[in-house]
Amino acid sequence: MMAVKGVRRLNVVATSVLLLSSCSGPTSVAERVTRGLPDALSETQLAEITMKDPAAFWLDMGKTIALVTFGSSSCPAVVSSMEAIGTDTLKLRIDSSSGSGPCTADLTATTHELMVPISVAQRPVILTLSYPEGDASPPLVLD
Repeated sequence: MMAVKGVRRLNVVATSVLLLSSCSGPTSVAERVTRGLPDALSETQLAEITMKDPAAFWLDMGKTIALVTFGSSSCPAVVSSMEAIGTDTLKLRIDSSSGSGPCTADLTATTHELMVPISVAQRPVILTLSYPEGDASPPLVLD
């Protein structure tokens, strides 16, 4: 009888772990994700931001890309995959996160810092963004 109780307890714990891990949403491939805009933007770069469309900027002398997305601060977008296409294009998949509760209806910038793969050595670099809903935004070009 003791063995049956132990097995039941183990099943309950395993089921709880699976349920909790399935609520976490997609995992980001970004090196760093921060709320707000990148610190190192110039006034010219800040003027390019529309507060509705994604924007991208070079950081770290062209080694890192800062992708800025806009949406709910409690359920920010997640860059869930990055694929190098040739030597001048990166395809990024943008998923929505489930957050840690209800999503707020505010509009906040989230910065995703992405290391540029060594194979993407040509400039300019084209970023294509894909979404699970099939939507696509115009490509972003980084000179």
